[in-house]
Amino acid sequence: WGTKHNFLYKYPEYENTLPDYLLNNEIYLEDAGFAINCGYPLVLRPDRGVQLILSFDFGIADPFETVTKAAKYCEKNNIPFPLIPPVSEEEKNCPSSCYIFPGENTPTVMHFPLFNKDSCESNEKIEELKNIYRTAKGIYSEEEVDDLLEVAKNNVRKNKDKIITEMQNAVEAER
Repeated sequence: WGTKHNFLYKYPEYENTLPDYLLNNEIYLEDAGFAINCGYPLVLRPDRGVQLILSFDFGIADPFETVTKAAKYCEKNNIPFPLIPPVSEEEKNCPSSCYIFPGENTPTVMHFPLFNKDSCESNEKIEELKNIYRTAKGIYSEEEVDDLLEVAKNNVRKNKDKIITEMQNAVEAER
């Protein structure tokens, strides 16, 4: 996010064809990661025809925050997105490894919380890992990065069949 100089400002060839928000000397941008901490807006452009989104959530506080914010963003901007039902505090603290959010005339979203009851055995282990891999920590050892990658890989492995099924469903829906 930040202020950027508009390279098209007062450029004669485009002066009467640009939208109003591009007619200023400066353009104010916001990083999608800052707004909703994910790249959903880029993927959901209607011309992309996206049928399936694999959403990997590495958030520590609320593993459903990004997908919930994406749903609100899409609702506000009239972009098709499946309904994300409310999640209990218990589920937020100890989520499953995969959630499938289908919809009518929307992409299906498969949501994968990183630290979950399937890969971490217990609530205590989830909390321990959240503590080790907190965002504010900043620097991780090579071993910590390797361990984190292994957790993410295992989560995908455990849900491989679900992923394949949803990919097949998306392909069939396109036919």
